[in-house]
Amino acid sequence: MSVQRRYGRLRQPVTLYPTVTRTNRRGETIHGPDLDNPIPIRAAVVPVRSSRGEVKGQIEIATYSLICDEDLRALGLDTWSRVRWRDVDYDVAAPPLYHHGATRHVRHWSAEIRQRPREVGSG
Repeated sequence: MSVQRRYGRLRQPVTLYPTVTRTNRRGETIHGPDLDNPIPIRAAVVPVRSSRGEVKGQIEIATYSLICDEDLRALGLDTWSRVRWRDVDYDVAAPPLYHHGATRHVRHWSAEIRQRPREVGSG
């Protein structure tokens, strides 16, 4: 038996930090996540691939697909944004995609997210 996304069983609270454009002290335009204005949503988070570091110093990579009904581009999500799920920060690895589907019941937005490297000394 499959568990449907639309019934809310797989939807989990996710926080989006949309991209903002700022000007630094040198007058250069920089892009980054707006950590002061988070946007809470509910989304299904599905694993895509992962690679576990076997030896100390190797990098662990965890990539997920974020699936929701909201228009992620309208919310300001792009490759400069950040996502927080289960108290772990993720970068947006690929721009959000709209999947039209055959009926309105399967239409959704998705974005690929990749876990940010952990800080030295944490975990």
